[in-house]
Amino acid sequence: MNLSNLNIDIINKGASKKEVCEVEQEMDCALPVVYTNLLQHVNGFLTDEGVLIYGTEELVERNLTFEVSEYATGYVAIGDDSGGTVFLMLQGKESSQLITVDVGDMNPANGIVLSSDFYEWITEGCPLPE
Repeated sequence: MNLSNLNIDIINKGASKKEVCEVEQEMDCALPVVYTNLLQHVNGFLTDEGVLIYGTEELVERNLTFEVSEYATGYVAIGDDSGGTVFLMLQGKESSQLITVDVGDMNPANGIVLSSDFYEWITEGCPLPE
């Protein structure tokens, strides 16, 4: 996985498959493969631009705090912009689309597609809309 276009401020060692499976069990969902691949490469990060991608240690807590299972059923929050916008992906192994929603709304129907390809978005440096 190419992270060279990221201005990473905080980087964590990759998660083990066991850690990822434990999170999936605790959340009772299948995380997207593109996201779990990232977690195994780097277990969450914060860019200089404020993009925070949750690692396994934050994932469960953030999804509980934002009440994702209630307000965005079938989705998982995988990060945020450090300014009130949450990044959601559909649960399921094949999901790759990334949408943004306001933390006060959390309704995916009101979200904006940030990227149709999560991996491409990461390799492009996690650009945010203007």
